[in-house]
Amino acid sequence: MSKKLTLTMTLALSAMLIAACGQGDDKKAKEAEQEPIEIKSEEQTTADTVEKEPAKESTAAQEDGQKAEENTAPTASPETKTEAPKETVSATGTASTQMPYVVTLQDGFTFTAEEPGRDQIISAADSGLSMRIQVATTEEDTFASVKDNAMMYMQAVGEPTELSANELAPLANATGWKTTFDNDVVYVIAFEQNGLVGQLTIYDKANASAIASFLQMASTITKK
Repeated sequence: MSKKLTLTMTLALSAMLIAACGQGDDKKAKEAEQEPIEIKSEEQTTADTVEKEPAKESTAAQEDGQKAEENTAPTASPETKTEAPKETVSATGTASTQMPYVVTLQDGFTFTAEEPGRDQIISAADSGLSMRIQVATTEEDTFASVKDNAMMYMQAVGEPTELSANELAPLANATGWKTTFDNDVVYVIAFEQNGLVGQLTIYDKANASAIASFLQMASTITKK
């Protein structure tokens, strides 16, 4: 009797376990049926990839556009100041427009063409102080001829007094005379230098003593 009861209980438990397992499998099967499985074809996968790539290209294009705008943005150029042109003075002196020479002027004196074959340097402070210049090349005239003409001119003006070498400095090869009329002093000098010969007629005043300045300028006379 006991063996039958035990067998019966064993069979009952086995049936319950089988039923329980069956229900679990049925539940999983139903859940599997309810959840659809999405299977993408190769064409769909390729299409998704193509859709994503343009987005990347668009982002890269936007970044390149921003960089281009930054590079092409106008940059502030430094301000440049323009200076007014300054007057320049030639280091070679003042050239005569009618005779073949150049002379360097001191401050306070002006140069002008007086008449054909004659130039004049005049004091800006006193127009009564001046030096007339007559120049020719050594091919055109000689020192002896110029000296004779200067002597004749001086004798016609008044009582000439010959100048010493110290009084004629800084002219190295020159002969000259002077004469006085009250406060006025007239000098006539013949010179030869730098391939030129010429005559200087200097109008000075006893209280001015401009002779030194005129002789210094005369010593700068050179051939063009």
